[in-house]
Amino acid sequence: RFGPYPDHVRQLLIRHELRLLARPHELTGIIRWEDRLVLTFSDVKRAESLLKPAEALVRVMDERTVHLALPASATRSQEGLVAYLRRLLSGAIARSPSRSKGR
Repeated sequence: RFGPYPDHVRQLLIRHELRLLARPHELTGIIRWEDRLVLTFSDVKRAESLLKPAEALVRVMDERTVHLALPASATRSQEGLVAYLRRLLSGAIARSPSRSKGR
């Protein structure tokens, strides 16, 4: 009725949506660093079920921190990154047969 949301409002709504999706996984922080995400969990064991099917390289750094390599589609734009996070956090990323053999 009043036109599209201003950009800062849209960003706020996206952040809150991602926080709600992250809560069941006890994911407490998401930082983008170059072509990867630094994910902070209350306990990294909670990350296992979330990240196991992800089509990405996962490296556990300590008891709370995981580095997740992003697919190319998630590094091209903010919209691509948000779409990837939505799929990851909602469990919609299925394991790729070629990537699952090495795990």
